[in-house]
Parts: sequence; C-alpha cells; structure tokens
Amino acid sequence: WPSTVKGLGRMSLHEESGHLSTEIESDGSESDGCLEQTHNVMEKIFQELQGISRIELEIVELRDQVQALKRSVREISQSVEVVQTEIEQLQSGFVQVKHSNVPTNAYFDHENQSGNGLCLYFINVPEQENENCTNVIYDIFSEKMGMTDATQTVRVESAFRLGEKRNSLSVKPRPIAIKVANIQEKELILKKCYRLKGMSIKIRTANAVQKQPSVLS
Repeated sequence: WPSTVKGLGRMSLHEESGHLSTEIESDGSESDGCLEQTHNVMEKIFQELQGISRIELEIVELRDQVQALKRSVREISQSVEVVQTEIEQLQSGFVQVKHSNVPTNAYFDHENQSGNGLCLYFINVPEQENENCTNVIYDIFSEKMGMTDATQTVRVESAFRLGEKRNSLSVKPRPIAIKVANIQEKELILKKCYRLKGMSIKIRTANAVQKQPSVLS
C-alpha cells in the first residue's frame, strides 16, 4: 500500500508538471501572437504617418506655387499698368504734336465752323513738360473755378496747346484750346469763369479770339 501511494504521488507530480508545461507553452504562444499584432498595428500607424507627412509636404509645395503665381500676377498687372500709361502718354503727345503744327487762326476758324462754337481758349495756363492738357483743364475747373463735379458735368472732348512748342518755359505759355460736348457745358464754364477774376488765367471764346487774335500770341 505504501508503494502504491508513492506511485500515485509520482504520477500526480508528473501530471501536474506536464500540465504546467502545457500552460507555459500556451502562454508563450499567446504572447507571441500579441507581439505580432502589436507589431502589425505599429507598422500600419507608421505607414499612415508617412502618408500624412507626404500630404503635408504636397500642401506646402502647393502653397509655395500659389504664392509664386500671385507674385507673377502682380508683376504682370504692374507691367500692364505701365504699358497703358505709356500708351496714354504717347497718344496725348501725338494729339498735341499733331495740333501744334496747325496755325492758330486756321484752327479756331475751322473749329468754330465745324464744332458749332463749342471751343474755348485758356490763356496764361502754366506749361509743364509731359503734361496732360485734359487733366490740367479739369484741375482749373475744380481748384480755381469751384466746379468740384466737373468730371461729371463737363465732357472735355479734346484739349491741347496751340502753336509750336517753346524751348524756354520762362516765356508766355501757349494757350490751351478745348472742345466740349455741347453748348450747355460751354455756357456752364463761361458762367463760372468769374471765379478767375484777379488771376492770370483767362478764358476766351472763339469769337473773342477771332476779333483779337493777339491774345493767343
């Protein structure tokens, strides 16, 4: 009986040892599986982070391209404005050069007939290099004649200096001839010219100039 008990004890210990070994092996397999899953998850996260980094880099590159395009557009706009200004100056200069070769008397005779008396002459207006005569006249309207809304109420169809360009600015400035759109605008200007009293600038009609051509000399 004692030997039987000893045998049973050895068998029980053996069984328990085998059971523990099986549990340890099972736990090891589960640990390996968890580690593999964790590795896979980390690998996916790493790949996602790499994708996000690429997207951020592309966004930065696109932003730089947009900024470069904006700079190009601004430069082109500035170039267009410069070209337009040069064209306007050339056109203004062409008109003034064209009319500067027309004798004064012949000019106001022609305009008085064809323009139905819509011409006026501004005398003693200071002359500047590369001036725009239309702007000069509107400045006189607003600053000296109190016609602050002249750009809306008076349409100056043409404005230029009469006669050949003078080499010295110290001599008497050439008169400016203007032509307005209708007789009402001409009458409005003449009605306001009293504000020029006491100034060197004078306004004359074609009839007055025809009677006294020397005022344009």
